[in-house]
Amino acid sequence: MKEMLVIDVGNSNVKYALFRDGKVTETWRHPTAEVKESASAILGKTSCPVAISSVVPAAEQELKAVLAGSGRDVISVSAVTQKLLTGMDESMGADRVADAVAAWHLYGKGRTPVAVIGMGTATTMLVVSGSGHVKGGWIAPGLHITLENLHHRTALLPLLKMEGQTLQLGYDTDTHMRNGVFAGHIGLVREWLAIADRNLTGPTLFVGTGGWSRSVNEHGSIHQKVFDICDPNLTLKGIYLLATDANKTPTQSSSRQIALAKRRWVKLMRELNVPEARWRPIWENLVRLYGERGRYYHNLRHIVKTLTLLDRFSGGSASTLLRLAAFYHDAIYDVQAKDNEERSALLAMADMASLGLDVRLAEDAAALINATKGHRPLSGRLAKDSRLFLDADLAILASSAGEYGRYAADIALEYDWMEPSTYNKGRAHVLKKFLERKHLFYTPSVRAELQKKAHANMEREIKRLRA
Repeated sequence: MKEMLVIDVGNSNVKYALFRDGKVTETWRHPTAEVKESASAILGKTSCPVAISSVVPAAEQELKAVLAGSGRDVISVSAVTQKLLTGMDESMGADRVADAVAAWHLYGKGRTPVAVIGMGTATTMLVVSGSGHVKGGWIAPGLHITLENLHHRTALLPLLKMEGQTLQLGYDTDTHMRNGVFAGHIGLVREWLAIADRNLTGPTLFVGTGGWSRSVNEHGSIHQKVFDICDPNLTLKGIYLLATDANKTPTQSSSRQIALAKRRWVKLMRELNVPEARWRPIWENLVRLYGERGRYYHNLRHIVKTLTLLDRFSGGSASTLLRLAAFYHDAIYDVQAKDNEERSALLAMADMASLGLDVRLAEDAAALINATKGHRPLSGRLAKDSRLFLDADLAILASSAGEYGRYAADIALEYDWMEPSTYNKGRAHVLKKFLERKHLFYTPSVRAELQKKAHANMEREIKRLRA
């Protein structure tokens, strides 16, 4: 049984959690001012490794002094050490980093955008896109601090604690202050989340954590809950993720996709009489490229699908040329670059030279790959092959409604670094250009089978984008 003690040193309290096999089994909470005493008592309960997140340097030093003589592994998490999210400023507080990582990884499942609100001494928000890019956030005084400031900055308002607050109109100065601050905070959080939602592509998951999140969620339900998910242990879970093997750069290729693609690759290499010692490093590089983070559609799933369609469109087994081009046509994929096809073609030629393949075969494969840039067929001896190749590459447009919806969502995820309105406009423009073509598919039999369905799918997506 693997254990880890997770410690979150906050401005007001230190929270402890014992994880066994990835699950929280026990938790403790003590004032930050008593970190030395509380840590000593809790550390005596276990000898497992410790993961720390701290936003109070002095308390962190005291904690590490207690840990120094324990002989156990100690891991400190921060914005610098995390690998799951992109766009995270290195100055971000470790607790906010943990919140964002846990919300996106555990609840967003690595593809749903999230806005996570932390409600403790301060009220904070971080907004994370579906692909795991930090779009930004905010910080404001928490409820206690707001209430205290009213007292300190005025002559007559009393020093109060947030106890028994409601959304009712107050009847005296105390309830005016408590209820006013509470209601105002709910309004603040709702407005923050509404703005976050407008800056994200697709439905956004609202996640709350911190001492006040549950109270806000319960009292803010006159019309609807403030948060979709309220998790008081979110920060602790995020620290655990950041301190374990889960903190690895996400890959977009599953083991099943890799196995299916490798089976196809091995068969092709055997037909070309290429020994494994020569093709293995090249294959491993292709797996790495197609598994790069952010490849929600242009990954090995797409390659296997393209190979399957090429076999079908060819009336049996596709030629070695078509299959080689399929493996390389999206090998280089940077959504902010304009030379992906050219770079993929150059990689294909270099790899085929290393494999000992005929120069003409490599040049023909590169020509097919370059044809995907404008999606126009080649002339001459490659005319038929290029038509089949381009048709297989675009066949996803004629898939079932469910599969097309997943494809459209995956493409949106690949571009979710853009402003939603900019993406919607650009995507609609690309689809409109396809619709205006006389022939979307170039092979007559493929056109007869797929073109009408593809047009219906694209028209439906354009309507949704414009809405």
